[in-house]
Amino acid sequence: MNKLTKYLIIFGIIVLILGQGGLLGAVFGFIVSIFKIPAVIGILIIILALVIHYNNKEKK
Repeated sequence: MNKLTKYLIIFGIIVLILGQGGLLGAVFGFIVSIFKIPAVIGILIIILALVIHYNNKEKK
């Protein structure tokens, strides 16, 4: 995993946690959090980073 995708995933997780107001909120409120904008952005960032990561693997 290159540095860009690693930082994107970490940033996405941080956005998810901050969007929920804590780690427990992110864990237990995950389904509810889908309807909150910061959590959606965090999920999209993580998905984007994973897609970039797996696309880079296939090209090699």
